[in-house]
Amino acid sequence: MGFIDMKNVLRKFDLVCLGGGPAGIPCARKAAAYGKKVCIIEQDRLGGTCLNRGCTPKKIFHHAAELISDARNAGDFGIWTKSKDKKHTDITFDWSVLQSKNQQFVQMINQMVGGMCQKMGISVMKGVGKFVNPHTIALNNGKEEIHIQGDEILVATGSKPVMPKISGIEYAVTSDKFFEMMELPKSIAIIGGGYIGVEIANCLNTFNVKTSVCMLEKNILPSFDYELAKIEMEYMKKKGILFYPETEISEIEKISSSMYKVITKDGKATDIEAEMVMMAVGRKPNTEGFDFEKAGVTLAENGAVKVDEYDQTTADHIFCVGDATGKIMLTTVARTASKLLADRLFGPGKIAKDKYLMDYTHVPSAVFSEPPLARIGLTESEAILKFSQEKTRVYKHEGFQLCHALTQHKDPFNIKIVCEVVGDTERVVGMHCLGRNADEIISGFSVAMRHGSLTKRDLEKSIAIHPSGAEEIFNLFQCCLLYTSP
Repeated sequence: MGFIDMKNVLRKFDLVCLGGGPAGIPCARKAAAYGKKVCIIEQDRLGGTCLNRGCTPKKIFHHAAELISDARNAGDFGIWTKSKDKKHTDITFDWSVLQSKNQQFVQMINQMVGGMCQKMGISVMKGVGKFVNPHTIALNNGKEEIHIQGDEILVATGSKPVMPKISGIEYAVTSDKFFEMMELPKSIAIIGGGYIGVEIANCLNTFNVKTSVCMLEKNILPSFDYELAKIEMEYMKKKGILFYPETEISEIEKISSSMYKVITKDGKATDIEAEMVMMAVGRKPNTEGFDFEKAGVTLAENGAVKVDEYDQTTADHIFCVGDATGKIMLTTVARTASKLLADRLFGPGKIAKDKYLMDYTHVPSAVFSEPPLARIGLTESEAILKFSQEKTRVYKHEGFQLCHALTQHKDPFNIKIVCEVVGDTERVVGMHCLGRNADEIISGFSVAMRHGSLTKRDLEKSIAIHPSGAEEIFNLFQCCLLYTSP
């Protein structure tokens, strides 16, 4: 089995999780609940990127931006904090207070996660882990090297920001900086029009930071419905965010102690000057420096760990889930795959293992822009490519939500339903929403979409809560426009 001499091993475990984020912790907890001896190796804080420098603190910043927008609209509801002759309700915003409280909240969750692991008997070991052989990981905690042995090993090392190789890249920061800085810059140039760049751009713009976005694509959010993403982009422009589409960056130049210039290729955009340059061009599997070759684990060309449908690597006792596989890089995907893996490895002997495989179809996702954009299933263009133009029907609705009924400044509210024509039936294959609480609205349809039997008629016959944003999906077909792509 490749074990080293036991005198060099601190402890032996049934399961060793290399990574203590959403890909590692759920499997560890379930394995412990099944009575297994479990160890988590984590070189940073428990919770991974999502908890510490991603989803959780980001959603709090998003909520703060929504509160500011609502406060500015409060006068339209007869609510003022100062004199009524003000165009907008006057507010005072202190970024350092928000950042400090956000960090305190994250730290509290860190402690809760650690305490939960301790109660379940899970050993959490801090340090950098590297493979010594197929069953052994050497943990360096800064003081000593400890060898840890596992019958089964889960690679859950997550992902990290992509930093392109351009001149002056050392002057750029990643999205990690957003969750660390105690002072806001007066201006920022964000490189990338994906969900990370769009979310941060929306927040910083609302926090009165002059915000520019440079991107290779013509439109933001290429993985979302093109039409709704375009509406989002136009609304962001109205709020004062500057866009430089189809623009490639060639260099970042430091022009003073506090200012940088973003130089673009081919003169497609005027060189941009800002106090901060943030790279948000995507994330890649975090698989460098773990000595996977010593364990017989093969990596793909993009650095992702190669796995089969059972999340098994090229080493039969080593598994990998989450961002490190290069699949859908979402917390909920990693978490679900992690729990299912524990069921397959340690569940009851008669467990139907094929029924506990991860399903990567119909995964809901959202961009926490202002307003949010959410999707589940296929976009319009994906459906046409898969089923043909003739077998694809698209229904659209545009309106407003009651929270903006009295306000001069109204957020867009758009819904799009994509259907496949199957005989006399129209099967729902994609749902998209742009508007306040779009993430909550779309998430509720994930179970029905996953079963693959939701039809247009089902939505027409169903009853929704009134008044609500979600009911517009059920009412969509009463007054919507049947739209066919050119």
